[in-house]
Amino acid sequence: MKKRIEKVVECIEYTGGLTIGKRYTTYSESERFYSVMDDEGDAEAYNKKYFKVVSEKEILEFEGFNLDVFGKNQYSLWVISDIELWNYDLKLIATPKDSPYEGKSREELIEIIKELKTNKR
Repeated sequence: MKKRIEKVVECIEYTGGLTIGKRYTTYSESERFYSVMDDEGDAEAYNKKYFKVVSEKEILEFEGFNLDVFGKNQYSLWVISDIELWNYDLKLIATPKDSPYEGKSREELIEIIKELKTNKR
């Protein structure tokens, strides 16, 4: 499990690349700076004095396992936690697995398909 704090900050003072009154989600922070996606779409570090914190929330990240399929669009996923999760709103975010076929040549892919066909018989 990974734990992090997600902050949403509001720009309160003019600086190039940010809009006063607009809210930004922080990517990281240091002692004096927040890293946010500015209005031009660039991730930049800005001095904390340009912002006020609007919200903070604790984010817990878990690895799941034993994914079962029960029907069309019905899944079960197991997560083991050493903390009580009843006091949290849970949201599942799925990241794609690395494809075992990435970087393979056409000939290698043809061989894989032939092996799969042979093993199904």
